[in-house]
Amino acid sequence: MDLDNLWAVAERARARQKLSQDDQMLVRENLPKGLASFPHLDLPKSINRQLKRLKGRRLLQTLGKSDKAIKQ
Repeated sequence: MDLDNLWAVAERARARQKLSQDDQMLVRENLPKGLASFPHLDLPKSINRQLKRLKGRRLLQTLGKSDKAIKQ
C-alpha cells in the first residue's frame, strides 16, 4: 500500500475536496485489503474491564451524576 498516496487522499478529504475515482477506489477497496493484515490484539480481561469502567464513568459524568450517587 502506498502510504504517501493514502496521506494525500486523507488531506484532500479533510479539506473537503472532491475525491477522484482512483482516490475512492483506494478508500473502498485497497485500504480494507491492506488493513486486513494489520495485527489484531486481544486485550487481557483485566484491561477490558478497566476500559468498560472508564466508559461507564464518562457516561455518568456526561449525565451529570457521580459514582457515589449511583452506588447509594
